[in-house]
Amino acid sequence: MQPNNSGSLIFFFIFGFCALETRRLPEMATVRTNLGPLTTPFTYPESCRVITCSDNDLNTQGVQDNVECWPDRADSVTQTNKELRGWGYYSPGISCPAGYEKRCSATGTADVSGFTFQFPLLEGETGIGCCPTGYTCKFDWDVDHAHTCYSIATTGSFPAVFCSSGKSNGFRYLELPTAAIVTGSGEDSVTVISTMILNAPLFQLIHQSTDIASSSHTATATGQSRISGTGTPPKNSTNGLSIAAKAGIGGGVGGGVLLVIMAISFFFWKRKRARGAVSTTAGTVPSPVLKPELPAISVARLELSTPANLPTVRTELA
Repeated sequence: MQPNNSGSLIFFFIFGFCALETRRLPEMATVRTNLGPLTTPFTYPESCRVITCSDNDLNTQGVQDNVECWPDRADSVTQTNKELRGWGYYSPGISCPAGYEKRCSATGTADVSGFTFQFPLLEGETGIGCCPTGYTCKFDWDVDHAHTCYSIATTGSFPAVFCSSGKSNGFRYLELPTAAIVTGSGEDSVTVISTMILNAPLFQLIHQSTDIASSSHTATATGQSRISGTGTPPKNSTNGLSIAAKAGIGGGVGGGVLLVIMAISFFFWKRKRARGAVSTTAGTVPSPVLKPELPAISVARLELSTPANLPTVRTELA
């Protein structure tokens, strides 16, 4: 893959992490895993408010979930080593975690209407997909093998951690568009990164009508977010990336934490990176400051890996 002046790289925001498995084709469905009930808003612990790095061998970016940033599970030994991938669903599930809202839904009927979740719905069940504010539900088995939340960033500024082999190379603001140095074949070149795909876990909630009836007083008291759509991908916009709505980072929403960042991983690799045990480096997220759109080459230059090792480009979203 050769870099170009309109290149798109994947940028991962790891918040808590979600649950999943599909109903599209028989060979894709596996046993459903119920992580437990989620009937009131889950508020993340303070430890989830820092940016961290990890070195996960199960994916090329090294991204790893922090299970403590998921809502409580009924089975404490349940764990996941995959990033933004299937783990389970919450049932009865009624309330999205703090900073998340209902972004897609489906009903388990004979015709199965609505968004296609990774975990299949049974007849009489309703599924809800919770995503960070400003994100959209997405499930493409051929690409992701799991449902996820995503947003497309084109302009703006947000805090990020730059990682290599599970260790932090520094905390700073990442601005779009940005120029980066690509090292490969003995010479360096400059490429402009104009678009990044932001991913966050999709929490799947499943409930029946009787669950809603028994918890209606709780839903009224907490004020549930609306269901806005069935997962239609947003158009690539040139609007500025706001911390709250687009990047999903920043202050509170409705008195609660907007988005708890477990890890923001933006990995630029050397041709060979050392593999090893998970190493975590934490640091305080700097105060968000929105900055105007910058000229293509005038922004800070970041070192990128050899083209062959660049994070996968999701051209269908860019």
